Amino acid sequence: MSFETLFALVIFAAVTSVTPGPNNAMVLASGVHFGFRRTIPHMAGIALGYGVMLAVIGAGVGTAMSVSPLVEVAMRLASGAWMVWVAWSLARSTDAGRDAARIRPMTFIEGALFQWVNPKGWVLALSSMSLFTKSGDLIADIAIIVAVYVVTCLPSSSIWTAFGVSLRRFLEVPWRLRAFNISMAILLLASTLPLIFESV
Repeated sequence: MSFETLFALVIFAAVTSVTPGPNNAMVLASGVHFGFRRTIPHMAGIALGYGVMLAVIGAGVGTAMSVSPLVEVAMRLASGAWMVWVAWSLARSTDAGRDAARIRPMTFIEGALFQWVNPKGWVLALSSMSLFTKSGDLIADIAIIVAVYVVTCLPSSSIWTAFGVSLRRFLEVPWRLRAFNISMAILLLASTLPLIFESV
């Protein structure tokens, strides 16, 4: 991979990682409800889970999906159902203190597995593999793409989680927290459902 391609990849990964999407909406909400420290396993799961997903896609899953449209449709529908459930659960949360005691943040494994039903993640992974594997050394290109995304995911998630933590005092008022949770649920659906159903 040339220096110019690597530079373009780093910019692409940084911008796409920090922009709103399911992962960032969820760690923002987790920062509000559970604080920064308890959200670290979730953030680590996002970074490493997405790295594994990129490697698997680079190894040929993306090609298999393009060959079998039914597999892609099934994954889109499963992703849609999961996102609706997550959004519904988030919208029903009403008190940060009670939620922290009653429920728990996502674990490392859950954060990693979530990448497989994250439509934004699939779109970006397929785009990255098609855009930045041009040098002729496919294995090296895939390894670089994975490394760049793992490195950029953690600071991006940290920014959103820290923003959530900074909102905790403001959201101690119940109606504000309720409005925030509903807004996050809507953002989660708005950022994913168009991608899920655009070609179903």
